[in-house]
Amino acid sequence: MRKYFILSICIIFCTNALYTQTWYSSPRDSSFKVIFPSQQFSVNPYTNALWFVGYTKTTCINPDGSVLEYGTDELGYLTVENRIKFAFIQNKTFFAKDFYGLYELTGSTPNLIYASENFEQITTNEDTLYLTIPFQFYLKIFNNEFISSNHTGRRIIAKHNFLYRSLSENGSLVKQTGANSSDYVYYSQTDDEYICSQYNDIKFSRLTDTLYVGCKKGISFAYNYDFLDTITPNNTNNMPSANVLEMEFDLQDRMWAVFGDANDMPFAIAMLENGTWVNYFDATNSPIQFISGTGQKSFRGLEIDTLGNVWVCDNNNLHTLLNENTPAWIGLIEIEQNALKIYPNPTKEYLQLDFDKLEGNKQLSLIDLQGKIVMQFETEKDNYYLSTSNLKKGVYFLNCKQQNVNYHYKIVKE
Repeated sequence: MRKYFILSICIIFCTNALYTQTWYSSPRDSSFKVIFPSQQFSVNPYTNALWFVGYTKTTCINPDGSVLEYGTDELGYLTVENRIKFAFIQNKTFFAKDFYGLYELTGSTPNLIYASENFEQITTNEDTLYLTIPFQFYLKIFNNEFISSNHTGRRIIAKHNFLYRSLSENGSLVKQTGANSSDYVYYSQTDDEYICSQYNDIKFSRLTDTLYVGCKKGISFAYNYDFLDTITPNNTNNMPSANVLEMEFDLQDRMWAVFGDANDMPFAIAMLENGTWVNYFDATNSPIQFISGTGQKSFRGLEIDTLGNVWVCDNNNLHTLLNENTPAWIGLIEIEQNALKIYPNPTKEYLQLDFDKLEGNKQLSLIDLQGKIVMQFETEKDNYYLSTSNLKKGVYFLNCKQQNVNYHYKIVKE
């Protein structure tokens, strides 16, 4: 397992009228050293670490910016045929691998805890882990105690006391009506507000036990196993399309969704607020590459961590929207973290900028959380005095560009 630090940053400003916040894009290049996730892109909800799972390698960006790389030494023999999926509970990391089974990853050591030739899904509910075995049963695992269910289910989603399942990978959800595995009916036969014959994504909201199911016709939502209503272009404003590919919820429990065209190709992201889809982002007003130059899917996933950071991954970059909780590692360069010394920070009246390792012309911009450049200047000096007395209180980002390299620092004005 190799450990290193993120090395580069690219800044892109959005000018969309509905949302002007700044995207920062970290290139997935030879210095970034993070694969694009062919199987999974997710956030560990207990640590906020970012996980990128590919066919032959998995990488993890920790909150401090350090990167862990897991290959065959940690995960065992890997091929394109080996589906591998990670799941997290507090202080524990698990992964399931086709033809092998379920492992707990302790440091860089995998420990096999359940052998199985095949699996469909691995998911968690607080301290309980679920592993589905296609067309057979699903396992409920708590404190390494294995409980086989009498019910089949290729997809499981659970939160608190609620558990929903489907019999196919993305098929209709079923409602259990008896103790036997065959005692069920499809929700589409019992709930008029369930509009999904096959769903694209299924998630509980962040703050409640309400379940949301996204499909080509829109979104159905349920509570206590009863579907209550729908979210479609007919009852909301500015919905980019009815085809909802993915959903996430932010700290205010507002839904962010990824929208697809008739061929399930992603093309936009938007947020639902008071019945209106806002914060619309597509390829024209954001750095996100939804479709590659050859017409293939490039978009790899949307995630929101417990600090409210919005993350989007595509084949080329990891993108995030700047906010006051943006991780400090964004834009920092390992050997150049002290290239620019800034003090005092937090500041009230001034900033002293000392360019100890940066010679020649330097272009600097001070940017607020809405992406607006509030100050811009150039200097060739080794030291620079910057007055901040007229700035409003809040969080800013100082970008220093020198020889096509961007250095990014968070500034707090008291």
